[in-house]
Amino acid sequence: PLSFELYADRTSASFYLGAPARQQEFLANTWLSTYPESALAQASDPWHTLQPDALSLVDLYSPAPYHRSMRPHPAITPWRQLLRLCTTLTGDDTLFSQVIFAPARHAWHHNVAAILHAERSLGARSPQGITSSPANASEPMFAAVMRIGATTTALAADIAAFTGTFTADGMPFLYRTMQDFERILPKQDIIGFLRERTTHTSGQLLTSSNLATFVHPPDRAAGERVRLTFVQGLPVPQTLRQPGMPLGTNTDRGEPIRVFQPAQQNNKNAWLIGASRKGKSTMLIQRAVHL
Repeated sequence: PLSFELYADRTSASFYLGAPARQQEFLANTWLSTYPESALAQASDPWHTLQPDALSLVDLYSPAPYHRSMRPHPAITPWRQLLRLCTTLTGDDTLFSQVIFAPARHAWHHNVAAILHAERSLGARSPQGITSSPANASEPMFAAVMRIGATTTALAADIAAFTGTFTADGMPFLYRTMQDFERILPKQDIIGFLRERTTHTSGQLLTSSNLATFVHPPDRAAGERVRLTFVQGLPVPQTLRQPGMPLGTNTDRGEPIRVFQPAQQNNKNAWLIGASRKGKSTMLIQRAVHL
């Protein structure tokens, strides 16, 4: 499966994208095409550094049939509210969130369209009533699990309360807690499915717009209580750091890096596109000086 994850302590937070090796390039390209102002950097698995003695945990699942849409209440990004919980962390405690998802393998959107059509036809006789917020059957669908936890039991009540932010057809999401899992699984198995990004919860089917509620970079307002470092631009590829025709210096990532056009890629014509103060004029001057 694919994953979008948050790991935060009292003062800082980091976000991670995860995928099997064969899907990493596809996920990275999809992410950057959707959020071109963001940047990705290789990182080790954050679970390798966590050795929790205690855990708070909730795995969310929808109380409504899959043809009904999920929505947050209020209808804003959840990251700001979730990061506020970091102010109650102490010592080395960590707050984490895992959104685990995979494209639906079957044509569930046909089922959604058929169920909604049946509801409209039956009207008041529909066994499950009339859907007030139907899923958009024209969007791609994903099997997904949302999980929130902390390496301390002190946040258990706060995390459970946070789950009320999400509803499906007017009903708050249900969830399974650490206590529910401990009734049937030893603690090492629970830590195991956290590290392996698997689940013992039914999860739900989400449309791409529903999934985007969780899978997106935070805005700057989300960092009002904890430190979030927002980088700009993409990292300079290694091929553009080699000696060649100098183009300028990239400082978007906080470190000045000289950028070169590889000598073997010299061209007679160029079309320069970019926002103001992004180095177009500097590049022309550098080319003229070099020639």
